[in-house]
Amino acid sequence: MEVTVESITKFLPDSDTTPSNLQALQKMEIVANTVRDLYQELANDLVSIQSFIVVPPADTNEAVRFRHWQRSQAPILSSLRSHTTFDRFAEIHTDILQRDATGLRANLEAYNRFGEEQQREDVQMFSSFKPLDEERFRAIADQLLIENLRIWKRKIEAAGSAALGLWFDKTRQFYVPRSERRRQIGDFVIDTMDLTGMFTLDAWGDTPIADWDNESEPNIDKLFHSTLVNEVQIELGLEKPYVDQIAALLFMLWVVENKTESAPSRDTADFRRTFDLLRKQSDK
Repeated sequence: MEVTVESITKFLPDSDTTPSNLQALQKMEIVANTVRDLYQELANDLVSIQSFIVVPPADTNEAVRFRHWQRSQAPILSSLRSHTTFDRFAEIHTDILQRDATGLRANLEAYNRFGEEQQREDVQMFSSFKPLDEERFRAIADQLLIENLRIWKRKIEAAGSAALGLWFDKTRQFYVPRSERRRQIGDFVIDTMDLTGMFTLDAWGDTPIADWDNESEPNIDKLFHSTLVNEVQIELGLEKPYVDQIAALLFMLWVVENKTESAPSRDTADFRRTFDLLRKQSDK
């Protein structure tokens, strides 16, 4: 195959191309791994050039303190209060620095007052706080940039990992074509988070075991512990296409190894039809 930008594009992890044969799937794997490696290399380059972009200030907590200050000033329902990344706060800091002398001084004084108040209240991140002069206040921009670079690095690395994840989904389509496409979980395995209650054995009283379900409730006085549980589970029913496919592949292997005279051709679809026919016969 002639390698061109156009020929590679259809094998990219996020393309709409569904692999029609093993060779196409293997090409997609090569492209996915290459994309992952390129993103990882870019992320590493970002770290290596960081020292050329900005020199870290002596107090690396200042960016976090500035973010805390701005979040505390935001209205109660403002989305800024829940912001954890630094891009928006870098924009706010830039806006403050571009104000006239009076506006800049007012913000600097407000920041220092806030820092001293937090220190008096024993807020941990302000334990080493010292009032800033204008030069050090301006230097917060460098630390905000460094924090953004760290987040950008993680995002780039995650994009590389996503390339392999997308290729894995193509693999699922190829090997288990009857499986349901559930991009949010990928396959039949789900991740759940539940609040689990634990009861003593006599919590159900005289209620028959057959009636122990969500419609009936145990004696709440018998609750002895509860906890938040994160679980990995099989979504019942979604595993069937995978189990069926494994059974079909085992049947294909058995036929080839035993070289039965009535064996179907080596065509996968022919094997599948024969297997489905035999399964229907066994179910009767």
